[in-house]
Amino acid sequence: YRFLELSPANIGSKWVGETAQNIETAFAAAKSQQPCLVFIDELDSIASSRDGQMTKSERDSINQLLVELQNVQGTDVVVVGATNYLTGVDRAVQRTDRSVTGISRERYRSCL
Repeated sequence: YRFLELSPANIGSKWVGETAQNIETAFAAAKSQQPCLVFIDELDSIASSRDGQMTKSERDSINQLLVELQNVQGTDVVVVGATNYLTGVDRAVQRTDRSVTGISRERYRSCL
């Protein structure tokens, strides 16, 4: 598998709409390099819960991530997310039929 790491530092942007575009570009690269493992670090920062207040750009970024997760189903792209704050991750991203696997620190420790 090829490896692609995403984090707020390398996909986030201060420009409106650019974070969503960066997410789309990253997943296009992953799909073109199959098989590919996409590791999303600090998932709670990239896909924070939409329950609270957020800008349209932040909401668009989460929606773009959801679209990309849907688009990689049935491909040889595996998406793994890491977070220390699982309850801060948007519920739609946490759904069991998504391609993201979230493991809390407590669950990780219980597996050791």
